[in-house]
Amino acid sequence: FPVTINYGARDFLHLSYEDKKQVSITDLIWIASNPDLQIKIMQEIMKYRIEGTVILEKPFFRNLNEQEEFNNVLELSNFSIRASSPWVYSDIWIKSKYRILELNGPLKIEIARSGPFKRNMIQSHLDWLSHDIQLVSDLFTLNITVTEVQRQLNRYDPCTKKFRCKLSNGSLVELNGGTTESR
Repeated sequence: FPVTINYGARDFLHLSYEDKKQVSITDLIWIASNPDLQIKIMQEIMKYRIEGTVILEKPFFRNLNEQEEFNNVLELSNFSIRASSPWVYSDIWIKSKYRILELNGPLKIEIARSGPFKRNMIQSHLDWLSHDIQLVSDLFTLNITVTEVQRQLNRYDPCTKKFRCKLSNGSLVELNGGTTESR
C-alpha cells in the first residue's frame, strides 16, 4: 500500500537529514504554502535528487526575485512541476467546458472576480484570477497562443485590475479582479 507522509511546509524545513531522506523515496510532493516557502522547500528537496512530481499552490512566484529563484529550481531539478487546481477536474467544469467548446467561432470570455477579502501575502487580483486563468487555459489547445496582453488599472477602483488577452484563434479573454467593498 502507498504510504502518505504529511509535513507542514515550515515543519519540513526543520526536519533532520534522516527524516528528509524518507521524503526522497516518494513519487509525489504537494507543497501548499506561500511562494517563498515553496521555493525553499523545492531547493531543499533538490538536494535529495527527487525525480517525482511536485504539486504547488498558486501563485508560483510574486515578484521578479522569486521568479528567478523559481526558474533556477526548474533548470536544476529532476522533478516536474504541476499546479494545484482540482476544480479543473470537477464534473461541473468538464460538462461546462464541452458546452463552451461546442460554440462555433472565436469566443469572448469576460470574467469578474472580486470581493471584500484582502490578502496579507498576495495582491487580491493575483489570488482571485489565477483560478480563472487555469480554467480558461484548459479550454484552448496548445496550438492556440496569446497574441496580445493588455493590463489596466481601474481609474475608479485602484484595488481592481483588468487583463485582456487576444488569442491566435480570434478569441478575447477579459479578466477583472481585485478587492472591492461588496461581492
